[in-house]
Amino acid sequence: MKKLSALLALVFVFGCSSLQPSSKIPSKRKFPVNTAVSPCENFYEYTCSKVNASFKLPEDRSAHTFSFNDSSERILEFKKSYFKKLKSAEPENQKEKALKNYYLACMNKEARVKEEVAEVERVKKELAGIRSRRQMFDYFANKIISPDLSLFYSGPISNQDNPDYNDIYIDTGLMTLPEKSYYEKEDLVAELKAIMVMFFKEVGVSNPEKAARDVYEFEHGLAQIYPTPLEFRDLVSSRTGITRRQIERRYPNLKLSTFLKEVPKSTHIRNFIPASMKYINEKLSSLSIDQWKNIYLYFAVKGYMDDAYPELFKKRFDFSHKFLGGSPKRADRHERCTKRVMYTFSKEVDFILLPRMFPDFPQEKFVKLAERIRKSIVASLNENTWLSERGRKEAIRKITTAKLQLVKPLNDEEWYFNPVAEYSPETPIANAKKLGLLKFKRTLGELGKPVSKKRWGFGPLTVNAYYSPPYNKFVLPIAILQYPFYDPSLSDAANLAAIGTVIGHELGHGIDDKGSKYDSAGKLRNWMSKKDRKNLAKISQPLIDQFEKIGHNGKLTLGENIGDLVGLTAAYEAAFSLEQRRSGNIPQDLHQAFFLQYGRAWCEVERPATTQRRLKTDPHSLGFARVNEQVKHQPGFQQAFNCKDSDPMVLSKDQRVRIW
Repeated sequence: MKKLSALLALVFVFGCSSLQPSSKIPSKRKFPVNTAVSPCENFYEYTCSKVNASFKLPEDRSAHTFSFNDSSERILEFKKSYFKKLKSAEPENQKEKALKNYYLACMNKEARVKEEVAEVERVKKELAGIRSRRQMFDYFANKIISPDLSLFYSGPISNQDNPDYNDIYIDTGLMTLPEKSYYEKEDLVAELKAIMVMFFKEVGVSNPEKAARDVYEFEHGLAQIYPTPLEFRDLVSSRTGITRRQIERRYPNLKLSTFLKEVPKSTHIRNFIPASMKYINEKLSSLSIDQWKNIYLYFAVKGYMDDAYPELFKKRFDFSHKFLGGSPKRADRHERCTKRVMYTFSKEVDFILLPRMFPDFPQEKFVKLAERIRKSIVASLNENTWLSERGRKEAIRKITTAKLQLVKPLNDEEWYFNPVAEYSPETPIANAKKLGLLKFKRTLGELGKPVSKKRWGFGPLTVNAYYSPPYNKFVLPIAILQYPFYDPSLSDAANLAAIGTVIGHELGHGIDDKGSKYDSAGKLRNWMSKKDRKNLAKISQPLIDQFEKIGHNGKLTLGENIGDLVGLTAAYEAAFSLEQRRSGNIPQDLHQAFFLQYGRAWCEVERPATTQRRLKTDPHSLGFARVNEQVKHQPGFQQAFNCKDSDPMVLSKDQRVRIW
């Protein structure tokens, strides 16, 4: 941990150094290497320390990974300009009208203040009318099918045996902190309790100290039995089905029959975390009605308390910065409202703006590059020696049949826009509730019917990518196809190193420790034999140990670390032919450029509390680890930089891990 702390301190100091760092986002950032550092000693520092030192993290940001955030910041600025003009423009269609009114409502501070106060008073009045436990049970049950907070939440998720249909899942999340270990920090807990007391003073509860105690004890108890991020990772691919009869018998106080009336009887129900549902059910009996009123009031309205409650909001904002890695300063209202609309209506905004931002993208050229990665993984699987013959064939089938949805949606089915509705420029909270209820009703209406596997999970101007196991598809939007991930003017080798690794990483999820639980049709069917799984666990164990040594949770990050390893290996073998690799006949400048472009993808600057939160909750490793710990497994890296066997960035042949 001392080595990790030193590295993290170095990364953060670089972001705040005396070299006149700037927060400006260039059209194309330069990544000069640090020649004072040997790439064989610390490749991350060689590749990233200068660009990290050149950047000043803005006060309203908590982290900046250049490959992602440079692109997302440029897109944000474009969208901010669009909404600034839209304020005084006549909408061209129904989509644009909805965007304009939703944005104007968000910008209307006076309207927001009025709605916030009304929201608090409405919930207080409703709770004051509850005088019996039966009334309380009915009240909470009716909230399930309303736009208000419910004691549990639900959503659609692909059926594990027939992904053409959706199940409905149930879970609860009435907690303030990311995971249970945060509740062990005395200074954090003291400040959290103080915020809770302040909340109840603001809303006019007669005994705010007692009310705060009720809330904290409830959520602390829930946190102790709630799964850790590592445990939750296993739950998604576990069978957690529950029947209607079992629900009503196990959780009678939740009166879930009210909700289940809206769900077709043919729909399978998934109970992700039975322990948390049991906890809520039991507390509904053991806690007093007044205690429950305090708990519900706190969780139901705290998220709305902003403009009308500036002191409380500042207290919460400062708490997030101090303990959870939030930024020290809030972005201005125009930016906040732009983000609010672009996240709420990501498909609609992107549908309008994508042609204006990327009018001449060379899609055909990029698709060919992506297919080279698929071909590389298949070639690697054909040479695999530890999988059973059946396992190898299933893995190849899964990779070859995986659907690649690249660049942008092609039709309305793929776009999957929000339900059409009218929004008022005077009611920001009511607008959000209206859309939330419409989407919830649409979800319920789709249950029991085939769902399209072609839908994109987010808008194409999102700088990200994902793989879906139930649909066996990989989605990579145009927004991420910017430098340093992708640049049509660069060599194929450089592009393969960056975006090719991303493609290989995501496709690799289809056959990693979790993805291999699903077959090529997306069914939860373990196609690996017991021996295959044993071999995979044995081969992967060194990765767990390797990342544990540098302060990461090796088990939590295993899937993503496998993804990085598979992606980088596939990209390297797609960039350079077998003959080049065997003969060592790769031009050194091209060889080094490959690994440099990979390293540039993970240069980053972030706040210390952000780092600590990521280490506890994020299945992705930190940037320095994604670079240094991965190149060690690449024999080509040693050749490219003429590293000695004894150098820190080199592992011996028997220590190197190769999954496929």
